[in-house]
Amino acid sequence: MSLVLYRFPLCPFGKIIRILIDNLNFSEQLISTKNQFQKLKTSQLPILEEDKNIYINFGAILCFLKKEKKLEILFKVENDPEIASFEFFINNTFYRDVYCNTVYEKTEKLFYEDSFNHNSAQSKFAYKQQNIFLNKMNNILEYRDWINNNYSINDISFFTFLSSLDYFGQIDWYNFPALKTWYSRLKSITPFSKILQERIVGINPPKNYENPDF
Repeated sequence: MSLVLYRFPLCPFGKIIRILIDNLNFSEQLISTKNQFQKLKTSQLPILEEDKNIYINFGAILCFLKKEKKLEILFKVENDPEIASFEFFINNTFYRDVYCNTVYEKTEKLFYEDSFNHNSAQSKFAYKQQNIFLNKMNNILEYRDWINNNYSINDISFFTFLSSLDYFGQIDWYNFPALKTWYSRLKSITPFSKILQERIVGINPPKNYENPDF
C-alpha cells in the first residue's frame, strides 16, 4: 500500500516523517504556495494518506508508523528516558521558543489566517534561547558521536530543526564545532541529504546549505 505525505518544505515535523518513511513505498507533495494549502481539507500539516485512511498531524502519524509499520527507531523513545526527555524538549520547548519566532514567522505564517505579530523582542529572545540550547548540545556532542549513546529519533528531530534554521543562515557554526561535525555527518547521509535539496519559492539558502564540508 502506497503512502502519500503532504507537508511544508521547512516544517521540522514534516521532515521527520519524510526521513522516517524513506524506505517505505511513498510519494509526497510539498505545500509551497497558499493556493496549494487552501485546496487541502485541513490546516494541520503534515498529513499522511494510506489508501482511504488519512492521518492528520505529527502525533497521529507517529502512532500509525509505530503501530502499523513497526518502525524500530520509534520504540526506543518509550524505553529510554533520556531519548524521551530530549524529544519532548526539541519538539516542544525548542519549537515554541526558537522555531516559531524565526522560521515560522518567515514562512508558515503566510499560509494561515492568524494574527502572528512579530517584533524585535521575540527575535532577540529566540536567538538567545537558540544559542543556549546549541551550546548545550555542542557540549554533549564533544563526548558522543550521537545525541544519545546511539543514533536515535533525537538525531533525526534535531537535524530537521537545525536544517530549517540553517536555511536562513541563522547558525554561527564556528561557535559550535562539535555540533557542526555531527551535522556534517548527517548531511552526507540519505535521506537527510534529500531534505536539504528542497527550496522555498523566492527564498534561497546559503551557498553551503547542502554541502557536508561547509
